[in-house]
Amino acid sequence: MTSPPLPYVAVAESFKLPAGMNFRGTSGVAFNSKGNIFVIHRGPMPLMEFDADGHFVRGFGDGMFERSHGLRIDAQDNIWATDVGANIVYKFNPSGRLDMVLGVKGHTGEWHPFGHLRLFHEPNEAVIGPTGDVFVLQGHGKGEPRVLKFDHDATSSRPGAGRGRAVKPGCADQTDRTNVSYRSCPISPGDSPGDSSDFQINAPITAPANGATQNNHS
Repeated sequence: MTSPPLPYVAVAESFKLPAGMNFRGTSGVAFNSKGNIFVIHRGPMPLMEFDADGHFVRGFGDGMFERSHGLRIDAQDNIWATDVGANIVYKFNPSGRLDMVLGVKGHTGEWHPFGHLRLFHEPNEAVIGPTGDVFVLQGHGKGEPRVLKFDHDATSSRPGAGRGRAVKPGCADQTDRTNVSYRSCPISPGDSPGDSSDFQINAPITAPANGATQNNHS
């Protein structure tokens, strides 16, 4: 079976990086409401911003990440980044100032609203709904795969789909529902084996007002 050609053309050297800099293990790309491009990678200045033409604007986040992973930008242009190695979720405001940290750096465990330490185990994605609810996907091979939903200030949570399944959450996208991709293993007994499976959590949300798009990789 031959796939139809895609109406896209690869643009070589599309990002104008600072002298002597290069991406090291890029794991996420996101766009803000201005059309600027954000890249998260596993090297110096792990968060980089470029204008629509690929010119470097700024870089930040040095010393904050152990193994950067997911990158999302919400409707207010806040920047959400996850670290599967340090087990934390960062929220930066549009100017790049750190506003919130979820989890305890370097500690793994279960998020418990009444526990002394509220912990993640390999959080790999954070998605924001239109009312400010925060969906965190965790589990990247070691951690128990689950989806946690928080209110807008992350003070309370409830577990979502995926608990107890030997699968790896991949990513979520803000459409009319929260879509979750599981890879490397079937979703449940009775599913056909395969490299990946998708399902939807029954928690409808709408697309961000700015129409932003995000893509993430392991």
